[in-house]
Amino acid sequence: MAAASTENAESKELRGTVLAVFAELLKGGRGDEMIALVTKLVSRNHELELLLAKLRDSKNRGERVSEAQLALALDALHKSSDAALADANSALEKTAEENSGRPEPYSRSSCGRGRH
Repeated sequence: MAAASTENAESKELRGTVLAVFAELLKGGRGDEMIALVTKLVSRNHELELLLAKLRDSKNRGERVSEAQLALALDALHKSSDAALADANSALEKTAEENSGRPEPYSRSSCGRGRH
């Protein structure tokens, strides 16, 4: 995209992409304006870096979980999983009884040695 010129009260103002404006300034031998453009870009880049650092800091600070909160959450999870396991076991036992029971688990002594 080529840089477009617009007339201001005192000087020509170039508009377009940074590279197009820079190329136009370079062609016109307008070194002072090129330096001003680079200075403005460096300044804006610094502002954006500071803003990004601030956003990163605030995001990470809000994501921390205290040890006490973590312990409470794990305790609640453990209790709920114990209850779910007991419910599942009781449902399995009920189904097994309704379908002629389930065989008792084999012990190591009744498996017979040497056969696998």
